[in-house]
Amino acid sequence: MKLDHSFKIVQVQARVIAEQREAKGEDYEGMIDRALETIQMTAANARDMIKPAKPMDGEIID
Repeated sequence: MKLDHSFKIVQVQARVIAEQREAKGEDYEGMIDRALETIQMTAANARDMIKPAKPMDGEIID
C-alpha cells in the first residue's frame, strides 16, 4: 500500500510539472522545482521500502 501511494505521488507531481510547463505562470519554475524535489524524495523512500532487510549479526542464544 505504501508503494502504491508513492507511485500516486509521482503521478501527481508529473502532472504538476506538465501543467506548469504549459502555463508558465508567475511561479512556474518554483513549482516545477518543488515537484521534482518531491519526486526525488518519494523515489528514495520507495526504494528503501523494497530493499531487502539487512542481515542481523551476532550470537544466537536459545
